[in-house]
Amino acid sequence: MNNEVEISDETSPESGGEINQSNISSGLVSWIQKRKTQISYLIIAISLALIITGVQAHLFYSRYTPKIEQSNQELFSLMLEKTRGEELSGLQDQFQSIITSLNGQAEISSRFEATYEVMAEHFREGPVGTMEQVQSEFQTIQGLIKEKQQEEDAPVDVLQEASDAISSLSTDMAQLQDIYAIAFDELHSDIQNPPIYLLPTANYLREDSGYLNSVTFNRAIYLSQIGEMGTSRVLLSGMYSNSNDNEMLGLVYYSLGRLQWELFLTRLEPENYFQAVNYLRQSLQADPDAELSKRLFDYMLSLTEAESTPGAGKGDPTTLTEGEAGAVSTPDPLF
Repeated sequence: MNNEVEISDETSPESGGEINQSNISSGLVSWIQKRKTQISYLIIAISLALIITGVQAHLFYSRYTPKIEQSNQELFSLMLEKTRGEELSGLQDQFQSIITSLNGQAEISSRFEATYEVMAEHFREGPVGTMEQVQSEFQTIQGLIKEKQQEEDAPVDVLQEASDAISSLSTDMAQLQDIYAIAFDELHSDIQNPPIYLLPTANYLREDSGYLNSVTFNRAIYLSQIGEMGTSRVLLSGMYSNSNDNEMLGLVYYSLGRLQWELFLTRLEPENYFQAVNYLRQSLQADPDAELSKRLFDYMLSLTEAESTPGAGKGDPTTLTEGEAGAVSTPDPLF
């Protein structure tokens, strides 16, 4: 009998278990490597996003912080000039001096006096446009002086002195125009529509930083100072509809009340007085510590019925008291 050893193709239970375990281990390693790769990509993406956000934030503040600080300083200079009137007073003195020197110069004298009347009648309501018109008139008058100087019997010295004085006046008026010319419209538009390279970070920072509110508010104040009361009121009304900051709301309501008070002083309509009182009351509700609102509100409530209702008596609501002096005020116009 031959002893034969049969070789079976079947795998033993022990070897089958080893293969299954090997497959599981191989799959687990593959899954872990895949997850590591995904996590690495995620970390890289997050890191890139943080870097881009950081760079955009740096560029945002680098772009807008200096512009806002400059515009704020320019607004302060304008308010200072509105309060003190130093530049304007100097212009008025020069006008008067030139009018005197042109006495007897017929057409030139009457043309210059008419230019002075333009300043007197329109400067307070629209200073920017008025100064542009006056500067144009200066050029016309200078042309008339040159024509007059060509005449044989012309008082050359007098005309030359007047021409030099008008040139000096024009230069000083250009300085006043610079004080009044603050580029809030451009800054406001820029911060609302930032360059593409600042997006999307700028869309969040302009709100969180408070820059948009600050520029909008200061733009409204600026417009009120150059006679554009309607546009100023629209901007402020939009702010109190959208702002959740109580301190800012207090300022917005105070400014609206101040505009209505100025309107009351100009038109003497009782409704404007009551609207001003209502805005100031809302200002104190939003920010009880608002000092300007307190002082103006106390002053307005101290007015008698005759003073707050023109025509009902002989009160003079334009007479300032200590309380009113605490609010932003302007001197009597020189023009």
